[in-house]
Amino acid sequence: MILHIARREWTEQLRHPAMLAICAVLLGLITALTLAALAGLSLIQGEERLAALAALTDAPPALFLDTAVTGTLYAFDFLVYSQYLGFVGVIAGHALLHDRQLGTLPFLLLAPVSRTHLLAGKVLGALGPLTAVVVVLVAAGGLVAAAMPVTAGHDALAARTASWWAALLLAGPSWGAFVATATVVTSSLAHDVRLAQQAVWFVVFFVQLAVAFLITGSLDSLVAQLLAAALGSLATAAALAVGTQVLTRDLGR
Repeated sequence: MILHIARREWTEQLRHPAMLAICAVLLGLITALTLAALAGLSLIQGEERLAALAALTDAPPALFLDTAVTGTLYAFDFLVYSQYLGFVGVIAGHALLHDRQLGTLPFLLLAPVSRTHLLAGKVLGALGPLTAVVVVLVAAGGLVAAAMPVTAGHDALAARTASWWAALLLAGPSWGAFVATATVVTSSLAHDVRLAQQAVWFVVFFVQLAVAFLITGSLDSLVAQLLAAALGSLATAAALAVGTQVLTRDLGR
């Protein structure tokens, strides 16, 4: 039943792919700008050029390049996860509200499906296509960045190994599920689209910044990244439990 509800959401997203297209374009721009910045840094790897630029900041040439590359990669990771969580919140926030507007919500509530399964299906439906888009684009960008000369042997690219993949495939989706659950429940309490959007944005704004800092700050350690993923799973389970009670109490009115 959960997969049936999720497939219904996936079909709706693919029928109206504007949000997925916007997400793909935005992440594509972030990736392109990151690779362009790394390509620009590779052009100044020559000793004379690097020394001239480093002199502007009174930093040793090697330290200047290391800081620039590290900052570029950190900005890429932070922007990716913050925007991913933001898009998850927007898509999930319209899930139940869309059913209410179409008049299909009463049929869902009368169907032989538990509130937990209904909520989990909506969450999985919000995550599916969007997460696939993010994983493909970010994985491609990370692999290209790791292959560039300026990042060869760079400490910041240690994160492009096990811990980086754990963030992309585990921690990101687990926290995405939490954001989706929180925003589905929040928007379900609003009967007006504008109120729902404002409530969803209030939730997403603070959560996406905190979680993006958590995931990005843990990229240098696989253990820390796995702990971040586990914490996201626990938060999601708690949000599902609370959300089930909220839906049971409020959606039947």
